[in-house]
Order: sequence, then structure tokens, then C-alpha cells
Amino acid sequence: MRFIVIVVFGMFALYGGYWFVGSAAKEGAVIAAIEEMRSNGLSIEVADVQTRGFPSRFDTTITGIDLRDPATNRGWQAPFIQILALSYVPNRMIVVWPETQTVRLPGQNLTVTGAGLRASGAIRPDLSLPLRNATFEGGQTALASDKGWQISWDHSLAAIRDAAGDDLAPNSYDVFGEVTNLRPSAVPGLPVLDQLRLDGLAVFDRPLDRFALTGMPARPTELTLRDMTLRWGPALISGHGEVRVDDLGQLDGVIDLTVTRWQETLAMLEDDRLIGPVLAQAIRRMGGAQGVAEDMDVRVVISVGQASVGGIPLMAIPALW
Repeated sequence: MRFIVIVVFGMFALYGGYWFVGSAAKEGAVIAAIEEMRSNGLSIEVADVQTRGFPSRFDTTITGIDLRDPATNRGWQAPFIQILALSYVPNRMIVVWPETQTVRLPGQNLTVTGAGLRASGAIRPDLSLPLRNATFEGGQTALASDKGWQISWDHSLAAIRDAAGDDLAPNSYDVFGEVTNLRPSAVPGLPVLDQLRLDGLAVFDRPLDRFALTGMPARPTELTLRDMTLRWGPALISGHGEVRVDDLGQLDGVIDLTVTRWQETLAMLEDDRLIGPVLAQAIRRMGGAQGVAEDMDVRVVISVGQASVGGIPLMAIPALW
């Protein structure tokens, strides 16, 4: 009996030592990442970094975060962010964001208010900490600009997975996103966008690992849209396509869409002044030429910062960077 007690206490002491060493290592990794961001030209300030959760968890909380890129005037402020992990599976994590945070963009600030904003994911056991997979989910969320516009939605889901084992180009990742009940307040009377769903493949210029977060950010070079579904009032729009991204962040490619009940959809977009009369008339001629009453195929060409249909400008496409 005495031997068993000694063994149990010995194992407990060893595990306790592992936890304290592991928690110190995790805090050290966070602090090292912050210093690496600074050495790469980013301005970042934090109030505190602490790890709790003994004996079964490594729960690290970073408080008072103020991150800014002086070169682009982009940034992010948050009262805290939490990185949670089981001490016996440290490469699988949950990240929790606060209900309110601020995103700085050139010329405006965006306040993000959301419930249950969190992500879960896993990294590969490698010194560069390459991403294996991640899933982001949020409940009711609102995005408000200090320029006066606001947009909100009921639920969001996004996922990314390393697709390197699928005989694809290096640094390929499966991506998925879905937003439900999207409400843009800037256009009163516009129908709620019931669902926007995207499923695709993204190829980046470098792996998504710790160096892509603390140093030069990874940039997409190719985007393949396997499937898109948009449900909006009377509209059901589905599509697929491929887009390339040049060194300046400009998109170039083609997206093929199928518009169900296209005449009602076109009337809604025209009534809400989302498209002009010239483009609306061109689409009506296209529909007449195809001889379709319900479903119409539309090819959207993206080139030099502009999306067009049948050679008529549809909307400007901003560069990604």
C-alpha cells in the first residue's frame, strides 16, 4: 500500500512538473510571437499574458491587445483573446474572441459585436506550426462602421483544411464559408440575404504557419469556387469558377452563374438600384436570346478590378491588398 501511494504521488509530481513546464513554454511561445511581429514592423501592445488550467488544461489569456500595421494603417483592438488547449493534446486548440472588438481599416474603423465568436483547430507537430485544420463559428453578429453603415447576420461558419495530400499544388487549402440572414442596413427595404454559401479551394504563396502570422502574411494566388449558393428574396443563384490573383492583389478570372427566377431577381436588383438600367436591359436581352423563362446562365468576367456581364460593367472588385 505504501508503495502504491509513493507511485501515485510520484506520477502526480511528474505530471505537475510537466504542466508547469508546458504552461511556461506556451506563454513563452506567445511572447516570442509578439516579439517576432514587432521585429517584422508591426506595432503590437498587450497588457498581460497568463496561463491557467492546472492540471488538465493550458488556457492562455492575452489581455489589452492593440495591433497595428503602420505601413497600411490596418489594425485590431480587443480587450482579450483566449487560446485554450488540453494539456495532453496541446496541438489542438480553441480560440475565443470577446463580444466586442475593433478592426481598423484605412479611412474607417469597424466595431464587431458578436455572440459566441470562437474557432477550433489543430496544428501539425512541427517547429513552424503548420495549420492542419480550423473551424470558425459565430452567432448573431453586427459589423458597424464609423462611416455610418452597418451589416448584421444571424450565424456564420467558416472552415479551412490543409489539402496537401490530395495531389494538388503546394500550399492548397479547402475552404468553406456560410452566412445566414445577412441584413445590410445601408439599403433600407432590401430583402434579407437568407443564405450565402461558398465551397472552394485556395492556393497560397506560402504555407499557413506561424511565419505567415508573425511575418510576411500568406497571400492567395489561385481561388477555385467549386460551388456557390445564394438565396436572396426570390433569387436562387448558384455558380462555380476560377480566379487568379496577381502580385498587386487584383483578381482575374471567370465565374459562371445560374439564376433561378431570373426576371423577378432582376426586377428586385433594379428596384433597389443595385444594378443600373443599361446592365438590366442587357441581361433582359441575354435572357431573351437564351429563350428562358425561369433559369438563366450568366458568365461574370473579372479583370483589372472590374466585374462585367456581356462586356457591361457590373461592379468594382477591390484589390485584396
